[in-house]
Amino acid sequence: MRHVLLLLALSLPLAAEDWPQFLGPRRNGTYTGKDLAAQWPADGPKVLWRKKVGSGWGGAVVAGGRVVHFHRDGQREVIECSDDASGKTHWKYGYVSGYVDQFGKDDGPRATPAIAGSRIYTMGASGIV
Repeated sequence: MRHVLLLLALSLPLAAEDWPQFLGPRRNGTYTGKDLAAQWPADGPKVLWRKKVGSGWGGAVVAGGRVVHFHRDGQREVIECSDDASGKTHWKYGYVSGYVDQFGKDDGPRATPAIAGSRIYTMGASGIV
């Protein structure tokens, strides 16, 4: 199963505040930066870029102009870093994963990456950190 990661134009104001981990910088899911749009355009926000990614349950994180997402592509769990403005892939790293979901739902990672300084931390579906 393939998925698409979307970055919407309304998320641009968030660039002023990094979102380096699950639920954001304060781990409470709140944004305290510049006010966002009072209402959405009738057709929805403008899509800045799209990227096909593999399966998984984790969200993307953003820091320093980079978006990091963790997904499964075939038999590999992949950590991928993209430019937040263009979606261009800067780098990716993958490793073989033999994890199989016992309920047949999805074999991808279950955790959102975390960025701390210059390091990125992930935990794969089978527990690989």
